[in-house]
Amino acid sequence: MYQETPFEEIMRGRERIRAYWGEATGGHREVSFEAEVLLVGDGEAVAHWSASILRDPSGVRTMTDGVFVLEFDDDGRCRSLREWWHRDPPTF
Repeated sequence: MYQETPFEEIMRGRERIRAYWGEATGGHREVSFEAEVLLVGDGEAVAHWSASILRDPSGVRTMTDGVFVLEFDDDGRCRSLREWWHRDPPTF
């Protein structure tokens, strides 16, 4: 399960999520990403992250800051990833 933002639809299944990420990141260049783990608990984790992305074809550099909330199965595989983030400059 993957949910990009709290008000977006929940995506399910590896193929659906893989297709989404392939499309969503197709125009990203010169990506810089950092993350800091804030919490690791019984089958869950929370991390703060930030990214700088140069967008094609506009050439606009955006900064994004967010939080991941992850849940893991008994084998340590991610079964749920929810995000909250904000981008500057915002795109509407």
